[in-house]
Amino acid sequence: MKRSFQQAQTASADAPSYLYWFDDVAIDTLTGQGALLLALTSRKNSNSLAHQADTLLSNEVSQNADLRPRYAVLHGAWLARLYVHGGDIERAIGTAATALRRLQPVRSPMTITVLRNLDSDLATRKGVHTMPQVRQLRRELRSVIAGS
Repeated sequence: MKRSFQQAQTASADAPSYLYWFDDVAIDTLTGQGALLLALTSRKNSNSLAHQADTLLSNEVSQNADLRPRYAVLHGAWLARLYVHGGDIERAIGTAATALRRLQPVRSPMTITVLRNLDSDLATRKGVHTMPQVRQLRRELRSVIAGS
């Protein structure tokens, strides 16, 4: 993955003008999303992949939220799913709550699907059903999903 990332950085310098959006942030985000998807579906190197995804996507979620609100919500929801799968429920709740606060300008079907999957992840995660924060977050998620 690291070699692909380096190749994409080199290629972006020679990219046509219509790929103005394909900057270092976009490359980090796409690489992070790939690492996240692999971490969620693979047992091999999943901790390393989860760490890479967290590092790469956290920047998009925290620093670029005003410039790219749709992606901040989408990748915030993805990160919350990653945290649920890793057992870091408190961090998942905080990340998901931040994503939901940014949702007003975002009504992307892809984002709603990821939020629906996050709700499902929380519903099937053992030992979190009694946590008040999880119940509150799930109510908020279901409200957003129903209103979409």
